Amino acid sequence: MPEFAGISDAGRRPLWPYIAISFACVCLVIWLRFPGVMLSIIIIGATTFMTQHRPNTREIDSLRASIRLTLEDIQDILTQYDKFETGADMESIADRTLYRPALLDPESSDPDIEAFHYLRKTSRRFLTRADGHLTKALTIGQLEKILEVTDRRASDFEESWIAARRAAKRLSEN
Repeated sequence: MPEFAGISDAGRRPLWPYIAISFACVCLVIWLRFPGVMLSIIIIGATTFMTQHRPNTREIDSLRASIRLTLEDIQDILTQYDKFETGADMESIADRTLYRPALLDPESSDPDIEAFHYLRKTSRRFLTRADGHLTKALTIGQLEKILEVTDRRASDFEESWIAARRAAKRLSEN
């Protein structure tokens, strides 16, 4: 959870601009009466339009798509391990029984295999938390931070998967 620290709280917009605009509209209505009402309607409409229709929607969509692709990379590695662990095809059976049986042992004394199993467990939780964060309205800065975190996670997880497979192969040869 430290990866997403501070992201959810910063997603809320500050209230003070809305309070200031509301106060200005009330003042306009009091001082100008009918013209103040018309100006207030225009100001409130413009404010609503600007807050609802952000000009950087394309960039936000692009960042969200990049994050989802990175999360798919993590999911692909989890799927590869699940296929290795439970696959019924000949390649999976041979891989887990003849070539890399040590990879199935989460309590392995090999540091690469141990690190992989740790990352595998945390990656499942990470995917759930990341999906939860993507459902919120986030700023570009927040999405960039999430993308940075997911890229680092995916890279570390892929390196760990490769290292664990090599270590398991090396252990089976001995």
